[in-house]
Amino acid sequence: HYPKMLGMNQVNYHPQSSRYILANYGFIDLNGQPRPWHQSPNVMQHRTQLTLFDSPSPWGPFSLFHRDDDWRSPNGAGGGYCPVMPPKWLTSSTAWVVSAQCCAKTTDILRHYNFSVQRFHFSFRT
Repeated sequence: HYPKMLGMNQVNYHPQSSRYILANYGFIDLNGQPRPWHQSPNVMQHRTQLTLFDSPSPWGPFSLFHRDDDWRSPNGAGGGYCPVMPPKWLTSSTAWVVSAQCCAKTTDILRHYNFSVQRFHFSFRT
């Protein structure tokens, strides 16, 4: 149960572990409470939470195996959303995560939104 915290999700099969991995994002306020983006009153200061879940089947149930309450891009920008793990970029212990990042630390409006690629290392307990 993860109220108010589901973004646009993708589930990928990880053949090395025979598990399905779901990458999810959600916004939280500075106190760690769920903060849907279009909720009133509008709070300008928020963080992006990245959560990774796994399951033996594509329909669940899913278990949380990673949580980052201040997920940022490699350049320090917050506001990440829509994390995707392209299946071709999954190995036994590494995943490359592709996402969109808003809120870059720049005054150049054309660079406010960025395409981000991050490498994650993980392992599953058997």
